Amino acid sequence: RRIKTHFALSGEQISSDIDRRVGEITTGNPEALKFYIEGRRQHLNQDYRSSLQSMENALVLDPDFAMAYRSMAMSHNNLYHYAERAENIRKALSFSDRLPDRERYQIKGDFYADSERTYDKAIEAFTKLIDLYPDSLNAYNNLAIIYADLLEREKAIKLFEEGLRRGDNSALSYTNLAISYRA
Repeated sequence: RRIKTHFALSGEQISSDIDRRVGEITTGNPEALKFYIEGRRQHLNQDYRSSLQSMENALVLDPDFAMAYRSMAMSHNNLYHYAERAENIRKALSFSDRLPDRERYQIKGDFYADSERTYDKAIEAFTKLIDLYPDSLNAYNNLAIIYADLLEREKAIKLFEEGLRRGDNSALSYTNLAISYRA
């Protein structure tokens, strides 16, 4: 809080910002955090099996590390291990109460996007995430995918385009947009 007073922030902005120690938000174990960072790098390089191992190492050190469970869920998803994805995203959600809004809404959206029966909750979570953090490129893509599944193609196209306009350069987003245009 002392540091924030030196910036051009209103009292409301300062009071609504996170004031917890990083260890309370993510993990209190620096080694677990190192494994997590390495696992995210591996995941982004599409080395999902190595990413899973790094996340497992992180979770040995901090079994309550919500974002490590989320990362494992996404790696399992990309490897078509849907039962493992569901188990890990459920665990991520169960430990998400200490997370800041950005990560908590991401996990909620991912959790509820698993079933058409809960798409409304996923839409709510991803929409809130975008409202709070318009730079959350993953939220645009995930929300667009839900709308595409619901055959609301105009909404899907708008969200895919907005994500791309904001800097999403992933081939998957371009592919999803092309599929939506084609449909």
